[in-house]
Order: sequence, then structure tokens, then C-alpha cells
Amino acid sequence: MAVHRQTMPGLNAAELNLTSLDNAYTRTIDDLLHKTTDGIFQYIGRERQLRMRRLIRENLFKRIFTFWREKEPNLVRLENDTLKVQFRDTVQRDDFLNWLEDYKRTGFSTATPPPEEPLPLLKMMEPQMNWERPQ
Repeated sequence: MAVHRQTMPGLNAAELNLTSLDNAYTRTIDDLLHKTTDGIFQYIGRERQLRMRRLIRENLFKRIFTFWREKEPNLVRLENDTLKVQFRDTVQRDDFLNWLEDYKRTGFSTATPPPEEPLPLLKMMEPQMNWERPQ
């Protein structure tokens, strides 16, 4: 009898189960957003796309990465906007899936992440500028 696991949209338990131990499961933010919006993501405005990407990066990918970095340092990698999961064995895969399915343990936030504030021009140039007057 097959066990049906329900995880969040975009991070498919069947795909995770079918990923061989030799290969990493890889999911980009854009892949996840295209899949969960049925392709509508590409048609929404640029600013909204940026906010959605930041939401996935901060609330989902970084949460997965920080939790597993402490527990199993080599299991999850986060490179740019790509999440990579490399299972060492089936026990590790089951632990990951069980954690992913348990909302109380994952603690994924649905809140909007704080806005990224651009650095003011003077702050960026400050290390290069000498503010002291010559004597």
C-alpha cells in the first residue's frame, strides 16, 4: 500500500521521494511560483513578482535552510534563489518529509517579510570619503 504524503504546493513529496540519493532535489523560487500559480506568475507586475520572490525566499527557503543547517549541515543548500536538498539515505529523506508535513515543527510564517531598504548613496560612499578637514 502506497503512503500518500501531502506537503506544501511546489515542494512535492512524490518528487522528493522519487529523487535518487545520487541526485539533489532542486527547486528555484521562480519554478515554485510558476507551479503554484499555474503559470500566472509570469503575467503579474514586476513589483508584485519581486515581493512574491522575497516572500518565498525569506519565509520558506531560508526557514528550511536555517533549520536543517543546524540539524544536518550537508542536507540543504541555498544558493541564490535555488534550494537544493541532497539526501544521504532514506531515513534522512523520511525525517525531512515528516518535518515538512508538520506545520507545528516547520513554523513557516505567512507574514510579509520586512521591505528591503536600499542603502542611501552617502552610506555606500562613506568608507571611500574622508570627512576630516585637512589641517
